Amino acid sequence: MFLQEFLKQIHLQEPNYYANELPLESLIVPSSENRKSSDIHPSTHLRISAFYSAVAAIIEKRTGHITETFVNVANQKLSSALVFCGGVLVVYEIIKKAEDFGFESRENLAWEGEKLIQNALAKAGHYLDFSQGINHNFQQN
Repeated sequence: MFLQEFLKQIHLQEPNYYANELPLESLIVPSSENRKSSDIHPSTHLRISAFYSAVAAIIEKRTGHITETFVNVANQKLSSALVFCGGVLVVYEIIKKAEDFGFESRENLAWEGEKLIQNALAKAGHYLDFSQGINHNFQQN
């Protein structure tokens, strides 16, 4: 489910960018691979943003509360990603080397996404009521 949502977010943010490429494969970055450049490529920013947007979209579907995602990608500095659910901060991630953002495998990508989602749902459950299903004030598209 997470991989499907991730691909959806890639295409929502940049519909034509990956027309002839495999976006999931572009996230598979062996840990031994070291980048020479310190510049953040626009496609890297897109992948980071799409990853956290996918996390937020699934959280929104599961809780019925509107989510907001903020991603700050900086060259040679710490980057960060925040996801709010119903006004509650449920994900706060420091990205130490944004230029190396990637995962060892598709399975690892899906596992990391689901792990963030489960942790966020546990945090949200302390402050928000979503046990009754979807919030009736929230309209889905």
